[in-house]
Amino acid sequence: MKGLTKQFENVYIVLLNYNGAEDTISCIESLASTGLKNLNIVIVDNKSTDNSVERIECYLKSNSTIDNQKSYYNVDSNRISLILSDCNGGYGYGNNLGIKYALSQKADYIVVLNNDVVVASDFISPLISESKLDARVGILSPKILFHPEVNKVWFAGGSYSLITGRAKHLFFGSDVGNTDFTNIESTFNSGCCWLIPAHVFDKVGLINDDYFMYVEDVEFCHRVQMAGFTLKVVPDSTIYHKVGASTGRDSDFSIYWTSRNTIRFLLENTKKYQCFFSIPYYIAFISFLYLKRKQISSLIPHFKGVYSGLTYMFNR
Repeated sequence: MKGLTKQFENVYIVLLNYNGAEDTISCIESLASTGLKNLNIVIVDNKSTDNSVERIECYLKSNSTIDNQKSYYNVDSNRISLILSDCNGGYGYGNNLGIKYALSQKADYIVVLNNDVVVASDFISPLISESKLDARVGILSPKILFHPEVNKVWFAGGSYSLITGRAKHLFFGSDVGNTDFTNIESTFNSGCCWLIPAHVFDKVGLINDDYFMYVEDVEFCHRVQMAGFTLKVVPDSTIYHKVGASTGRDSDFSIYWTSRNTIRFLLENTKKYQCFFSIPYYIAFISFLYLKRKQISSLIPHFKGVYSGLTYMFNR
């Protein structure tokens, strides 16, 4: 355990909070329950509009073993820092604040972790071990199971298409006990959990915060691969995701930003002649899905997002 403790000294876990103190505290407690020591946890509050900051500070102070005037809290032998954003700039903006802080502290590895997850035992060591085996891997992710349906797979690798604009999770909904996770080939790793060696940011840059929310993980994975790195899923590492806890599943908010950012991603990363197929296909396919599900009202945020994506690019 002594070797592991030293191993985690330069690992920084970034947790982004927006009106989700309960999930954030639960995530911290799940990290503590693993028995891992000497972690660096960076909580970034994305200008919450509720009492999240007060609740998180109260939790940290009541569980801290050091003078709270220092720059971090020591909770269960893990160092926890709290950064307050001056605005809600979205997923990329908030996580970038934590990433930049971690890089300034000479982090070797940065874990971008959703606050609405519960981690299983030592989920970090398998990721680091795999990273050390192959320096070409730019992003490593665990297999991610549903919570509380812990026997169902939410993510165990992914892919995206520049032709259709669609990203998908491999093995989605499959039974974990009946799934073969060997030789997973992934071209898209969900931003729910990434372990990224620090040197990758030197070559690729930070998460694109212009996307605000959704598809930014597809865009970042694409840039990482264009820079010559690969992606990897490590089945021996496991976390559990409370799907939809942060923004609401199929909400107008998520529909708008997904449509807006998919259009933008296609415009930025495909050739002009491809856009004449990929964009109409994406618009029609998503529209058909909502009609098939009788979610007529979902067409409104979908088309608003499409319009915003198109006008954003033409107004640059």
